[in-house]
Amino acid sequence: MTYSLFIDDERFPARDLDHAGKPWVIARSLDEVRAVIAKRGPPDFISFDHDLGDQSPSGLDIAKAMVAADMISRAGSLDDEWDILAVGFDEVGFRLPETFSFTIHSMNSVGGPNIKALLQSYLASLARTR
Repeated sequence: MTYSLFIDDERFPARDLDHAGKPWVIARSLDEVRAVIAKRGPPDFISFDHDLGDQSPSGLDIAKAMVAADMISRAGSLDDEWDILAVGFDEVGFRLPETFSFTIHSMNSVGGPNIKALLQSYLASLARTR
């Protein structure tokens, strides 16, 4: 079953339903994102915030972990740095759906574009290999 994930430590989605008319699943932290994915599998759409509270992993950290886990599911173990990033996602056989898309709702003028650049670059590399 596909679903949309809203990642933000404080805010709620502007609308109760996502772009496809389904209720949002909300996660406030990296641990909550891992728990949702362990239960439901990878989402087909994510709305990212960057800043998820003091001393907490950021939305960029979550995006990096997802990319690392997806790369591992496609290529096997990579190297220690990427393997460590994927912890918590790789145990559920994480792989981004072919229909995966995302948006950034972060107000962080540096962090938001960093998430966007990472995911756009990775998704473009996947598209070239399909």
